[in-house]
Amino acid sequence: MIFYIVALTIVFLDQFSKWLIVTNLDIGNSIRIIPGTLYLSSLRNPGGAFGILAGQLGLFIIVSVAVIGVLIYLLQIKPKNMKWYGVSLALLLGGTLGNFIDRLFHGGEVIDFVNLILFSFRFPIFNIADVSLNIGIIMMLVHLVKEQRKQSPQL
Repeated sequence: MIFYIVALTIVFLDQFSKWLIVTNLDIGNSIRIIPGTLYLSSLRNPGGAFGILAGQLGLFIIVSVAVIGVLIYLLQIKPKNMKWYGVSLALLLGGTLGNFIDRLFHGGEVIDFVNLILFSFRFPIFNIADVSLNIGIIMMLVHLVKEQRKQSPQL
């Protein structure tokens, strides 16, 4: 149950932050938070990561529904002692739902707004759902490496 609360919290934070952007910032405009580093920029992404597959709403809906179904199934069968794994699944579910809701209610587009520049590297503009997805993937990889090490004989 706690993992579903984590997922729903991510969805709430993601959708609330996007609502704030949509209601307070016109598309293409930015607000400087930390000069040269962090801006809130209102952008719409019609594709996936880095704008790939733009305009393929049907594909995104099919894939999203399938991923959501698999994540819910995995949360249901997750062993009780695998909390790290459960949190990673919850983060993936929350992030997937957050961007899926955007696609359904914003003409197939995802609302992105975090514009980050670190050490002269400009990250693609992203949102809270994207952060949740990335953290969930990293946690899942760490979990898989740990599980592999448990099952492999030590050399």
